[in-house]
Amino acid sequence: MRELFTKIELADREAMTPYLSAFRFVDLGFTGLYYCAEAFDIRKAYLCGALCLRIRGEDGYAYVLSDVKKLPEIAELLFASEGTNAIAFDFVKREDLKEYTSLSPYACSVACEEKYADYFSTYADYVSVDKQKALHKYKDYHQFCSRYAHAAYALSKETLPVAAKLLDAWCENHGCAACTTGCEKQWILRLFDAWDALPAKGLIVDVDGAPAGFCVLEQNGDTVLRLVSKPTGRQRGLQVFLGVESARLLFPHAAYVNMGPDSGVANLGLFKDKFRPYTKLQKYRVTLAKKP
Repeated sequence: MRELFTKIELADREAMTPYLSAFRFVDLGFTGLYYCAEAFDIRKAYLCGALCLRIRGEDGYAYVLSDVKKLPEIAELLFASEGTNAIAFDFVKREDLKEYTSLSPYACSVACEEKYADYFSTYADYVSVDKQKALHKYKDYHQFCSRYAHAAYALSKETLPVAAKLLDAWCENHGCAACTTGCEKQWILRLFDAWDALPAKGLIVDVDGAPAGFCVLEQNGDTVLRLVSKPTGRQRGLQVFLGVESARLLFPHAAYVNMGPDSGVANLGLFKDKFRPYTKLQKYRVTLAKKP
């Protein structure tokens, strides 16, 4: 079965996108998969009419299915080809759990870590800076706008060098300890190198005439996925301004915004809480094991 899984290439975008639109998780848009594919050895295969991803984690490989209805056939294929007694499936949606837990003839275990749950908001709530509806955002956003001369412009092949310099500054300010799952700089530069071939969009914000931060997003189905946000300036409200304006200017017709998880980082959780109301999209990991 290993040989059925092949690297994700830029040429796969058109074929993979219809399958990926079934997900709203921040990790599972085409840009997100491509930009961290090498770090996690992410590979793809088309099995039984579904897209199957294989992703390397700390405790081995796990699989992601685009169509849970194909689970019985794909589980059988994976067990036969992998020669193992247990197969892990990741990024399982809550509404799909029963399909896994009731699958015969396997034993099933389910795990879920709160720190990996995505902050998920309606688009209208996310971009709102109304004082009554979004007080925390309102304060940061309006304080930034009133205190600083600012300009926002799109990431493009011409402006990517500006973002690259901002990325260098961010790394210098934060150090490697700020990257909790590998070197983000390497991933982001891989994204920049392929920019014109990806469905990503981005925004750079200048403050008082100097670049101060950038962000990268993509739309998967009806949902904007916030992939990268790197404010290098220390102006209060810059991060909120980046978040609101990037969605408002670049994706005016989206229905939802996924801000990604806080990964257990307290300050990141506090920042994302400013965008309430939101829900949490839980990512379940299901392990199927052969019964003795």
